[in-house]
Amino acid sequence: MEFATVCTFTDTDIHLLTEVRSILQKISEVTPSHNGYKDNPSVTALIVCKAISRVNNGLIYVEGMFCHEPHCWLKSASTGNIIDALPMCMQGPVLLSSRCKQTQQMYQPKDLRICSMHHVDIVNQVERALLPNHNHLP
Repeated sequence: MEFATVCTFTDTDIHLLTEVRSILQKISEVTPSHNGYKDNPSVTALIVCKAISRVNNGLIYVEGMFCHEPHCWLKSASTGNIIDALPMCMQGPVLLSSRCKQTQQMYQPKDLRICSMHHVDIVNQVERALLPNHNHLP
């Protein structure tokens, strides 16, 4: 493990990781009918990461390539460190240093434009379900 990886996580990053875990739990509770998207990791990651970034302004949505596969993740607005909400081949979100060379090689931002109107509708539904006063939204 690189020294930069050990030293670059702030209390804000740790708090954001905790928030992502909490939001993921809420998403699994409010979207049981969308489990069919689990067979397409890119779409699932898009829905989850877009919704999380829209309910937490400390996080930025990023899409691109993870080890040559289309993927979406979150980035800390304050530090740029990566929070992968749905990491491939792992269970649970992970926090990664944006200064680590290996992380930079694995996570390469790229505009994939994988968001279709159908996906936007699902993201909107998930966002409304996560907001405290979602019953009052159209």
